[in-house]
Amino acid sequence: MNNQWKLVPVEPTETMVINGFESVPNECFTDEEVWEQYQEMSGCQQAAFRAKLCWAAMIGAAPALPEEDAQPVAWANWKVDTRSYVPYRTKEEAQRSVEASEISATQLGPYRVVPLFSHPGAGNLAEHCHLQRAKLAESNVERLTAERDALQERLTTADQRIDDLETQLASTEQSRRAWFDSSQAADKRIDGLTGASSRAAADIVAERQRQITAEGYKPDRDDCYSFGELALAAAGYAASAGGARSIGRQLFRWDDVHWKPSTPRRDLVKSGALILAEIERIDRAAITNTPQ
Repeated sequence: MNNQWKLVPVEPTETMVINGFESVPNECFTDEEVWEQYQEMSGCQQAAFRAKLCWAAMIGAAPALPEEDAQPVAWANWKVDTRSYVPYRTKEEAQRSVEASEISATQLGPYRVVPLFSHPGAGNLAEHCHLQRAKLAESNVERLTAERDALQERLTTADQRIDDLETQLASTEQSRRAWFDSSQAADKRIDGLTGASSRAAADIVAERQRQITAEGYKPDRDDCYSFGELALAAAGYAASAGGARSIGRQLFRWDDVHWKPSTPRRDLVKSGALILAEIERIDRAAITNTPQ
């Protein structure tokens, strides 16, 4: 073992503890220059300095090995992260096991070949090696089982996410088809009117269709406005087109966020679409004998 390493007892001796305790800087016993340097340090620096002094004092007081020329009686593969090992009779056997594919391919974390200075006995070393390998295999099984369970849980979560996305996609596709069909119907109505009437009539029909598809003002919603709200809104936009925007706002029964006057022609188109919506509502009410 080189000079950078030293074997110490697992439990510190009384001398080690005393020396470590007495290593703390003291104004009465510490060298004056060292004490001044210590006083100029920050709190963290002082703590680190005391730790180094304590460590050096305890290491210096550690007893020597019973035999200075002690030799390892066995070698082992030391798994750094789990602090476990598998013993071998020789260093070469331990090194070969680290390099072997069954270890490098199945174990996680770094390995080191380290000497063993005590073991259960030469006669029982083979049995001890077998027990250690059995423990390692059991640990591997537990780890792999935990990894498998974690992967299965992630797979289940992913499957559920896929099902949710498929449901959302189906709903989106249904909405898209409904919008497309409604747009096609509007185009047909516009084409029919274009041939027999003017562009103005076609624009009113297109605006009515836009109110249904884009704004969500569907017939079943319009049926709730049985007190002339649609007619008054149409009158409001017509008044705005005629220059009486403030009067038009008074006729418009809904909130400001829905009141969107613009150019006179555009206001008249909106007015015509609202008149068309009111006429359609009256026709539906007549079929169901709903009072006007």
